[in-house]
Amino acid sequence: MKQFKVGGIYAGEDRIEIEVVKRTKQTITFKYTKPNWWEEDTEKEFRKKVRHFNNNYETINLGSHWSEPSVNAN
Repeated sequence: MKQFKVGGIYAGEDRIEIEVVKRTKQTITFKYTKPNWWEEDTEKEFRKKVRHFNNNYETINLGSHWSEPSVNAN
C-alpha cells in the first residue's frame, strides 16, 4: 500500500500540493507548498485523518464533504 511519508510532496486535485510535516498511524500534519484557491497560507500546518482507498493507497480529504478536494499518496 502506498503511504504518505514525512517530507514527501503530493499533488492533489485542482493543482493543490502538500508537504507532509509529521505523521502518526491515523493522521498526517501537512502544509501547502504554494498558494491555491483552497488555502493561501503556506506556513500554517493542518492535520487530517488518513483514509485507505481499497487498501491500495492512503488518501486525505481536505474538507468535510465528499466533493471537496482530496490528495492521494500516489
